[in-house]
Amino acid sequence: MGVLSKDQIHRILHNELRDPFSVLGMHEDKKGVSVRVFMPGAESVRVLSRGTSGKALCTLEQVNGEGVFEGYVPRRKKVFPYDLEVTWHAGDITQTADPYSFLPVMSEESRYFYNEGTHERLFDDLGSHVREIEGVKG
Repeated sequence: MGVLSKDQIHRILHNELRDPFSVLGMHEDKKGVSVRVFMPGAESVRVLSRGTSGKALCTLEQVNGEGVFEGYVPRRKKVFPYDLEVTWHAGDITQTADPYSFLPVMSEESRYFYNEGTHERLFDDLGSHVREIEGVKG
């Protein structure tokens, strides 16, 4: 398939991505819309329209034996809300939202104060809080 370079795959596997959103998730390029995920322990990954089950838009190809999958969604030119259907090696099948399908939720102001080292309520942005984003609770 060739969406990801060998260097990008290496960085995914060794947790060396400075900006994982720039590599993982759904992306538009000259060929259309690609999806890249890291699912260690998965046997296969399919892309579904968000909130649906059943008919997959595409099945991602595993590019190594360690859980990196990629592929193109046919006939799509723009990014769209999607879920992943994951078949695990044990045979279980789960449907989940791809965490990289959401834009970062930290505001520009919060990032500024964080980088400056003066953010006084960092727990509001980086703490664990139940939220609903694009109709997905988590």
